[in-house]
Amino acid sequence: MNKFDCLILKPASVAGLILLINFHAASANEAIIKNFTGLDSIAARCIISTSRKFAADICKTLAENAKNLASVNGIEYSFSGAEVEGKEQLVPASDLQSNPLYVDFNIRGTAGNSAGASIRITAYTYYQQAIEKSDNSTTNHPRSGKLVLWEKEAVANGPSKRIGKALSAHMTKKLKALIQLFAQRRSE
Repeated sequence: MNKFDCLILKPASVAGLILLINFHAASANEAIIKNFTGLDSIAARCIISTSRKFAADICKTLAENAKNLASVNGIEYSFSGAEVEGKEQLVPASDLQSNPLYVDFNIRGTAGNSAGASIRITAYTYYQQAIEKSDNSTTNHPRSGKLVLWEKEAVANGPSKRIGKALSAHMTKKLKALIQLFAQRRSE
């Protein structure tokens, strides 16, 4: 018996671990799909904290890819453009969108030849007049705000000429997964 015996996994236990991981992923996806019920479209925007060209390129790429993915999946989609971080407004839904899933592409970046950037895609809905119930409270106070239903993030650094393409490609894969989950809400 050597000191590494405790690290060796038998094939049967690896298969069980893989099944357990897949079960949890499936359960999480089912919960996400259930939370999308009642939402009828996607309303997206970019929120950008830098004037770097790669940030505008990432915004354009993600917006176009989201539009194409939504179209392929039969989902109504609108894009309201880019806003400056800290000054963003409520996303305006088009006249045909009564209860959209809001999707923000939050893009941040640093200056220099070797740039750093982060992207966070947040999918949410707004809620209003929600009553918070508490055992200790004698009054119920209505609240409103964002209810985040799905979120993914990526961080990268490197040459500013390549960082936009690399992050856009990576986050488009995440965006595709989101839109496919959203499309499944209709079949549930």
